[in-house]
Amino acid sequence: MTFIHPYLFCGLSAIPSDLEIILGNICRVADISKDKVQSKSRKAEYVLVRQVYSYVARQITKRSFREIGELVGVSHSNTLQAVNKVENYIKTKDFKTVNLLQKVENLNFNTKNTII
Repeated sequence: MTFIHPYLFCGLSAIPSDLEIILGNICRVADISKDKVQSKSRKAEYVLVRQVYSYVARQITKRSFREIGELVGVSHSNTLQAVNKVENYIKTKDFKTVNLLQKVENLNFNTKNTII
């Protein structure tokens, strides 16, 4: 008997990567569409979600900055800068960032480490 993966059975061509799942969940929590986050827009709320995505993806997956940034259309150096900024926001207890991170932390990413 051959096993058919549920994604293939439903007609989806590919299984979403771990980075796509992380981005989708963060966008859902932030109530912003994935398309807007992946756009080149520099609107503050989109930038914050991109930064939080970069930070969370790096904490959970340990993927390279290049791989993390490719999904949202930014370079490896912008991804590194985003991770550093979120770490600074956490230290200074920036309300918007910490609030979004707490919502994201309540999601179950099946990790033993907490995000914050």
